Amino acid sequence: MTDELDLEPKLESNTKKSKDFWLFLIFVDIIALVFFGFMIYQSLSEKFNTPAQAKEAVQIKDTVVSEQPKPEDKKAPQETTPKPQPKEEPAPAPGAVPVEQPPVSPLPSVVQAAMPELEKKQSVIVEPTKGKTRKVTFKYFGDAKSVKIVSGFTMTKPQDLKKIGGVWQGSFIIYPGEYKYLFIVDGTQTLDPHAPEKDGRSFIKID
Repeated sequence: MTDELDLEPKLESNTKKSKDFWLFLIFVDIIALVFFGFMIYQSLSEKFNTPAQAKEAVQIKDTVVSEQPKPEDKKAPQETTPKPQPKEEPAPAPGAVPVEQPPVSPLPSVVQAAMPELEKKQSVIVEPTKGKTRKVTFKYFGDAKSVKIVSGFTMTKPQDLKKIGGVWQGSFIIYPGEYKYLFIVDGTQTLDPHAPEKDGRSFIKID
C-alpha cells in the first residue's frame, strides 16, 4: 500500500515535466517560425521592390533630360551683310545720242528643254469615233515615189499611202492598244523619224 502511494507523486511529477518540455518545444517552434517567416518576407519584399525603384530612377532620369534646353532653341546671331550698291552708269558724252536697246528676256527653262521637241512633226493623228475604235492618220513627210505602211492593224499587208499636199498619208480605223509599224519608202522599210522606236519598229500607243 505504501508503494502505490509513492508511485503516484512520481507519475505526477513526470507528467508535469513532460508537459513543460512539450510546451518549451512548442514555444521554440513558434519563435523559429516567426523568425524564418520574417526572413522570407524580407527577401520577397526586396525582390519585388527592386524593379519599381529602378523604374522610378529611369523616370527621374528622363524628366531630367527633358528639362535640358535644346540646342535648336538657341537663336543664331543674325549675320548682317552689307547690301550691294548699284553701279552708277557713266554719263554719256556731250553731243552723243543715246540708243535704246530692247530688253532681252531669257526663255523659261521649260521652253528651252522643249525646243528640240518642237522640231518634230506630228506624224500620227488619233481621232475618236462613235464606237470603241479610233481613226488614226499616219503621215510621212519625206520625198518618195511611193510610200506604204505595214503593221498588225494592216494584217501584215502593206497599205498604200496617198500624197496630199506634198505629204504621204493614210487613215485607218483601229482599236485602242499598242502597235508597231514601218513605212515602206520606194520598197525600203523605213522607221518613222517622228515616232518612238521599240524592237526595231516604230511604236504607237492608242488609248
